[in-house]
Amino acid sequence: MVGMEIAVRLTNTTVSGNTVEGIIAWGGGIFARNARIEDSTVTGNTAERAGGVSAHELTISGSIIAGNTAELDYPDVRFVGVASVSHSLIGDTSDMAQVVIDAINAGVGNLLDVDPLLGPLADNGGPTMTHALLPGSPAIDAGDPAFVGPPYADQRGYYRVVDGDGDMTARIDMGAFEYASVAPLPGDGNLDHFVDGLDYLLWAELYEEDRAADPPGAPLRGDYNDDGVVDGLDYLVWGENFEASITALAFARVQAITESVTANLHVAETSVAADGAADVAFVWRAVFGQQDRDGRDEGVGRGRDFPTSEPMTHHWRRV
Repeated sequence: MVGMEIAVRLTNTTVSGNTVEGIIAWGGGIFARNARIEDSTVTGNTAERAGGVSAHELTISGSIIAGNTAELDYPDVRFVGVASVSHSLIGDTSDMAQVVIDAINAGVGNLLDVDPLLGPLADNGGPTMTHALLPGSPAIDAGDPAFVGPPYADQRGYYRVVDGDGDMTARIDMGAFEYASVAPLPGDGNLDHFVDGLDYLLWAELYEEDRAADPPGAPLRGDYNDDGVVDGLDYLVWGENFEASITALAFARVQAITESVTANLHVAETSVAADGAADVAFVWRAVFGQQDRDGRDEGVGRGRDFPTSEPMTHHWRRV
C-alpha cells in the first residue's frame, strides 16, 4: 500500500496485491491526501471502501485502475475534492457518486467500466514485477497520442511509445507496461530508439561514473554493457551498434509478418462470371505480435491494413 495522509506521486509503477481492513479502512492500493498517478497500473488491491485509490485531490493520467475490490463501495477510485482524469482506464464505476463519475467523464480519452485484460503479476522483464497487457487489451495504444516522453521507458525499462496494435502508428499504452515493446538497444543511452552520436556524447560525459547510484528504470546512462562502470568497454558496445534503430527492427517485424501471410495464403474458392472474368477468394492467417489473426480476402485488387476484428477484403479479379 502507498500513502497515508500525505502527497503521493507515482510514475511507471505497479501497485498490486495489497489489503487494508477495518470499517474506516480506505484505499487498498493508495491512500493519500493528494495523489498523482501517471502511466501506472493499480490492480488486485482490497479494502472495505475504495479498493484501489482513495484521495482528497486526485490526478490520474495514462493509467489503469481496475480489478480492485471493496466490500462496501468505490471498488477502484474514490475522491472527495478536486480530480483530473485523462487517458486512463477505470475498470468499475459502480457505487460511485454521480459527481465522481461526472468528473471522470469530463476528462479526455478515458475508458470506463471495461476489462483492461491484464495478465497476472509476473516477471515480464526488467527489475520489477508487472501486469502485462494481454492481446486485445483496450489499453494498448490508448494513452495520450501527443506523448513522446519523458519517461522514455516503461516500468521494466523497455521502450515507451511503440506500435502495439499494428496500425503503423506508435502511441503510448495506458498503464505501467508497454505492449509489444522491447528492451533498449545496446548503446541507446538516451532511449530515443537510435544508437547515434548523442549516445556517444552521453557516454563521454559520464565516463568513469558508477551507475549504481541511478534509480531503477533510469536510462542506461553510458554503461552500455551493464557492468556498473562507464568505461572503454561501453564505447566498444556503442561502436558495434552505431546506427542501429528500432525503426529497422520494426521493418524486419513487418517483413516477417508479410512472409507469414504469404506462407499461409491459399485459394478458398473461385467463381467465373458470364464475361469470363474470375473472382478468386483467398484465406490467410498471420501472427501479429501475440495475436493470431485470420481473414478472408474478397475485395478489390489492392492491399489494405491488417484488420483488428472484421476480415480484411481484397478482390483479385482476373480478366
